[in-house]
Amino acid sequence: MKIQTLAKPISIIGLELRTNNDIASREIPLHWEKFMGANLLEQIPNKISSDIYAIYTNFEHQGLNNAGVYSCVLGASVSHLEQIPDGLMTVQLPVSSYEIIPVPHGRPDLVGQVWQQIWQQDTTKRTFLADFEVYKPDGSINIWLGVR
Repeated sequence: MKIQTLAKPISIIGLELRTNNDIASREIPLHWEKFMGANLLEQIPNKISSDIYAIYTNFEHQGLNNAGVYSCVLGASVSHLEQIPDGLMTVQLPVSSYEIIPVPHGRPDLVGQVWQQIWQQDTTKRTFLADFEVYKPDGSINIWLGVR
């Protein structure tokens, strides 16, 4: 298990979806299609990199669990938030410790399977403030879980 601490918040501009665990498996793939189909990554100004972030945050039961409604934001990290394109929003990845869980290289189709394994684990160490996936252009994918 690899733990890393963010020393400062990461600013993200992205496309938000409000969902819940009952419908997320249907809605999130459509959200990805919308994000990729509209080429929204290229429209995000002041990007730090071409990494795509999928952030899970704004939980209905913030700090307790991921039951209820939450946000899934697809976007990119940015150097500043002075220009936010219409239809997009901002989110801050908080300073926290994160457990980093790798997904097999080049296999975005396995992200859901890795999440299924995560959901079988003890959740008492989780913060339920923000969890996120990072998709790098080289095909590497990591899930970052906020932990205490």
